[in-house]
Amino acid sequence: MKVKAGKFLSDVGYMNNQHPHSWDFTDQNLAYLNLLGDHGLRDTGVQITWLPDWGHYTLFGLEAFQGEQEKLGALADVGDGLEAELADAGLSVDDLALGDEQDGPRLYTAFVKFAPDLGYDHALQLGAWGGWADQHQEIHGDPEDGNLHTLEGDAWMWGVDAVYKYAGGGAYGKGDFKLQGEYIWQRKDLDLQFHQANPALVGAERQFTEDGLYLQGLYGFAPRWQAGLRYDVVGLTNKLESGGSTLREWNDSDRWTAALTWTPTEYSRLRLQYAMADITIDGESNAFDYVYLQYIMSLGSHGAHKF
Repeated sequence: MKVKAGKFLSDVGYMNNQHPHSWDFTDQNLAYLNLLGDHGLRDTGVQITWLPDWGHYTLFGLEAFQGEQEKLGALADVGDGLEAELADAGLSVDDLALGDEQDGPRLYTAFVKFAPDLGYDHALQLGAWGGWADQHQEIHGDPEDGNLHTLEGDAWMWGVDAVYKYAGGGAYGKGDFKLQGEYIWQRKDLDLQFHQANPALVGAERQFTEDGLYLQGLYGFAPRWQAGLRYDVVGLTNKLESGGSTLREWNDSDRWTAALTWTPTEYSRLRLQYAMADITIDGESNAFDYVYLQYIMSLGSHGAHKF
């Protein structure tokens, strides 16, 4: 049993606790980026994990966080710019009717990871997790357009992940293969606190549902050389409901990514990456093609690599 406290990356999912320099691709997958944030679920809190003395690796974990998140359990940010716009529209921050920040913890997670014994050359890890935030706020619209509205309630998520690795036995990763994937589902149960255009809607329920997944594979085709392919999508389910009726649905966003990585030393990495993406912005699909050339260099000693 282990207890950890402070500010840290949550151990939910597979990629959430990985820092960008250890990613297999230059950028974050769309599911994490849209549902957990660019840096994943990271907060101040406490974690308790238990690794029982069983025949197969099984890890149980509970976490309680302050709740200062940009996605799950986010609080509305009313900056100087919005205050000025509210004043121009004859409104004030108090009109938004958003509650004060509750004392933490406001975000709770639970996870389990299981790895059967597949022998020396093969490894498999399966995971499942859930998270719940008891305070979540959002601000939508523009006071100048007369459509500003605020929402507050709670939010919860769950996800599953699987990682398979094969050790090819070749020099410097030649013949190694890795396949991993994750699915994340999010639900936000909110109530309208303020509606500039239609005050009669205040108190109405709004449920936002969105999900996402990614699947990626990597193969060491030569010593120190690795090729990777990833498909990621967010918004397979992406809708707004009220009282069981669907008010609005949005299109999904997906992307194909290919990467070629050369690792000349244990402390350096050079990567060329190309992606084709179809991203929904303001309800319209937009096609993007982009290229990354990335060089990573690590200074000083570093700990053992995680599974």
